[in-house]
Amino acid sequence: MSFNEYLDLSRGCKLPVQPLEEILNRGSEISLDLALSQSNIYSDFKDYLKYGAYPFFMEDKDEFKNKLFNALQKIINEDIPSCHKIDYLQTRIFKKLIAKLIESRVPYKVNVSKLSLELGITHPTLSIYLDMLKDSKIFQPIKKYSTRISRKPAKLLFDNTNILHAYADEFGMDVEVGTIRETFFASCFSDIYYSDIGDFRVKDTFFEIGGRDKTFKQIKDVQKSYLVIDIDYTTDVRKIPLWLFGMIA
Repeated sequence: MSFNEYLDLSRGCKLPVQPLEEILNRGSEISLDLALSQSNIYSDFKDYLKYGAYPFFMEDKDEFKNKLFNALQKIINEDIPSCHKIDYLQTRIFKKLIAKLIESRVPYKVNVSKLSLELGITHPTLSIYLDMLKDSKIFQPIKKYSTRISRKPAKLLFDNTNILHAYADEFGMDVEVGTIRETFFASCFSDIYYSDIGDFRVKDTFFEIGGRDKTFKQIKDVQKSYLVIDIDYTTDVRKIPLWLFGMIA
């Protein structure tokens, strides 16, 4: 579920969806209006990052991570081998990939040759397995923006922050706040790229992701670029609160 859908289900709070262009043009205005009319929206967003992407949080928030982890285990151990007709023993490779993402703590940079060697599989097989994890909504492989066509992802993220938290908890690892922010932002788009300018590119727009003290240094001279800041609201037209992208139509 999107953040907007979570608010509807958890609080019965039906907020209007926002087209991306509206967020880019009126993000500061929209965020201020919503922050004033919905005083808990930022704290709700923090909850959503941990347990709001799947509706079974309605049953028991304390058991959410366990339920999500068990569901993920079923996908890896049963659903993927069954749907793709692969040997159950190959699921160890999926588990190694998941461990690498968690242990890196930051968005995992993909070196296809090195990773294939470490996993003991060929490049084509690695690509197929990454596609399986993407189709299963566990991973989100993200390519670097280029005019050339490539299947190779530049980095790997989990599909959403709930999965990131569930696996981090299982591995006993702390979650890096920067990774949480990038994971959420990327999860709001079906077509997104890493970029040498800022952090992400969506169509012809560049985004730099950060916390309250993030500056425009990396995108100061870049047209159609924005700071996406992890705050409740802003009055700066080039700054957009991170949570507002959870309202995208």
